[in-house]
Amino acid sequence: GELTAGVLARVPEDVAARLRPYAVERAPRPAGLDPRVEWLAGLDAAPAGLTGLLFANEWLDNVPVDVAETDDEG
Repeated sequence: GELTAGVLARVPEDVAARLRPYAVERAPRPAGLDPRVEWLAGLDAAPAGLTGLLFANEWLDNVPVDVAETDDEG
């Protein structure tokens, strides 16, 4: 949501007026998020016929993985 709000804050006003930003996230909507950002729990809740740009951010932050580290010997 913050990334979407940041984009809205930086595009020209005439462009922002034409955008209909959606954030898709299972977590609850953050307090204070720009009210122009629609918050969806999943893409199945998106309006029919939705077209536009899909940007996936921080996907790897939510995927459990093993952590590997090297020592001084590599």
